[in-house]
Amino acid sequence: MSSSTPTQFGSLPSVYDLFLNPSMQRRYTRCPRCRDVTSLKRFGFVLFLEGRGLVTVGATSRICSKCKLVILHQDVVEQSLGPVFPEGFEFFGPEERRQYYTPIGTLHRRAWNKVKKGDTITYLDLQHNTADFRDYVFFPQTSRTSLLLGFDSA
Repeated sequence: MSSSTPTQFGSLPSVYDLFLNPSMQRRYTRCPRCRDVTSLKRFGFVLFLEGRGLVTVGATSRICSKCKLVILHQDVVEQSLGPVFPEGFEFFGPEERRQYYTPIGTLHRRAWNKVKKGDTITYLDLQHNTADFRDYVFFPQTSRTSLLLGFDSA
């Protein structure tokens, strides 16, 4: 394996690409990649927190089933992480906050249901029940004109 190959955490096959949406105004009812209509789906996400390790958070996200793109809203993730940063995570700027966590992948439904019930999940169980993201994609924030023409949804 070459040194440029990223390390995979999860044992499950990768299914989704991830777009971490920084905009609080744009919720992408249409996929920014293929323009197909997106739907809502509840996921358990595995995140790596700088200096703290792995955590799981639940979030309802937009998903394009056609091109397998998950649109995770940055503000939703950060709201979920609030209790993990009792010293005032909200006082950091958006770019500073983003440097403290990295979305790794999605958690299998059975394992996520176990976490939601408050049951303990081991590191090995977490690893065996995680599907890493295939790729991290970025889209430029579009202009207001594009919004009015229907190329993007607020």
